Amino acid sequence: MNFLKSLGFALEGLREMIWGHKNFRLQIMIGLLTVAAGFVFQLNFSEWMALILISGLVLVTEMANSAIEAMVDLITKERKEEAKKAKDIAAGMVLFVSGLSIVIGIFIFGPHLMKLLTIQPFQPF
Repeated sequence: MNFLKSLGFALEGLREMIWGHKNFRLQIMIGLLTVAAGFVFQLNFSEWMALILISGLVLVTEMANSAIEAMVDLITKERKEEAKKAKDIAAGMVLFVSGLSIVIGIFIFGPHLMKLLTIQPFQPF
């Protein structure tokens, strides 16, 4: 299989995630809001790297969750305990990483917000 064909399949997968999965779109919107906040608070290089990595990890785990759910559905339409476990664990993976992203967001944006909310004494010059 050549590179362009593989690239086409990958782009089709991204298209499916964007247009076929509401949670993925929501996570993209939250990611864009955090990027906007990063510009507002003028994040340093390390903060940007952490923000980009955790945002990407949330999206990747959502994609893995969707792929696992699709494979389970392909294998069986019956209600089986093993199928439920696979889907629940995949969903738990997304929940765990999303929670981790909130903690990292607090570490990144917390000090900036505290500085913003702290009233500085008036200094005329």
